[in-house]
Amino acid sequence: MPASTTRRSAKTTVKPDTLHLRRTIDTLLDANVPFVLWGPPGVGKTRVIEALAAERGWHCETVLGSIREPQDIAGFPAITPDGSFSLLAPDYVQRIVAAVERAGEAPGGAVLFLDEVSNCAPPQQAALLRVGTDRTIGDTRLPGSCRIVFAANPPDQAADGWELSAPLANRLVHVDFPAPQAADWAAGLLRNWGGPADPDPAREARLVAARAAVAGFVAARPHLLHELPGDTASAGRAWPSPRSWADLVVPSLATAAAITDGDTRAAVEQVLITGAVGAGAAWEFLTWYGDRDLPDPHHLLEYPGDFVVPERPDRVHAVLASVVGAAIAAGDATSWASAWTILGAAIKAKLGEIAAVSARALLESWPEGAPRPPEFGEFRTMLRRTGLMQRIEVAEAAAPDTVLVGAARPAAAEPADGAAR
Repeated sequence: MPASTTRRSAKTTVKPDTLHLRRTIDTLLDANVPFVLWGPPGVGKTRVIEALAAERGWHCETVLGSIREPQDIAGFPAITPDGSFSLLAPDYVQRIVAAVERAGEAPGGAVLFLDEVSNCAPPQQAALLRVGTDRTIGDTRLPGSCRIVFAANPPDQAADGWELSAPLANRLVHVDFPAPQAADWAAGLLRNWGGPADPDPAREARLVAARAAVAGFVAARPHLLHELPGDTASAGRAWPSPRSWADLVVPSLATAAAITDGDTRAAVEQVLITGAVGAGAAWEFLTWYGDRDLPDPHHLLEYPGDFVVPERPDRVHAVLASVVGAAIAAGDATSWASAWTILGAAIKAKLGEIAAVSARALLESWPEGAPRPPEFGEFRTMLRRTGLMQRIEVAEAAAPDTVLVGAARPAAAEPADGAAR
């Protein structure tokens, strides 16, 4: 590893509780203070920043330090038409400036997200100094509303990793970004972190089912969300992380689901999942996946009274995840209310901790026009620790007279003469 120039000090690194990490990042974005997120690979640093920017309606440019030359940051030298010398800003800077100009007087901003900064060699880090202090790239000054965020892996976990130089480190607030708690991550996956639906309805349905399966599994087996191998050889092969589960397993599982032959589908799934998260995690997932025996989530949303709480906790995770995933995909107040009825049955069975994972996903996907569900009070502690309570109270204050739609419908009538439902 290249020689170290300086090391982060525990005294100057903010280490928030993971439950307050979102609020910490929100505060830094509001304050418009440059900061760096330190965390192992695959824990979701990029996804979080891009999702927060999207939530705020901000343009986000992600620049990978590992593939950039110093001039990509300091600017490209050029001779102007009048014969003078200038440093031209790269295209990502021009896109940021254009996005802010398009916003006009509307409140907003942009994010320049400089990822993998621990892969930047000293010449690249030197070029970054003006970004953090002067907000300047080349001879172009970034708009005042542009937030500057860095992300880094600890040098011993980064390919050709470098420690940050003292001048660059001293320009940033340092925030440790640990692997997410499995329950929080699963809740985010169920709602696809607020991302858009696939334009193909059939594929979107398979993606919803795949996210529900992975979220249910991770909630039931939290130790398998992130397992970075300790040796270099194993770390260079497949291993489970938030990134590999969300970006590799989910789309692979959704695509394989279209294979009609069951034996072929199972063989393909085994190869794909093993190649994404490694043999051990894949074996546990596929064993669990094949043994779920799930009821139809759409039937349960139509007739929530039909829900029977499974005896095995891992199956409770699976059923609730599938029901909530389907309700979020439906996006209407009726399905949302039915999902809460089913969560309420889990609470009555004293499975509130399991239900809390799905409850958080539902609350972050609150459909317009739906007021507070009757089961709301059971999750008050979770709401306060995740910062959702304040957002809910603001929404309710804006529409105090909303009427709940479709709450607690009865069970389906028993089919006559043994007919299938």
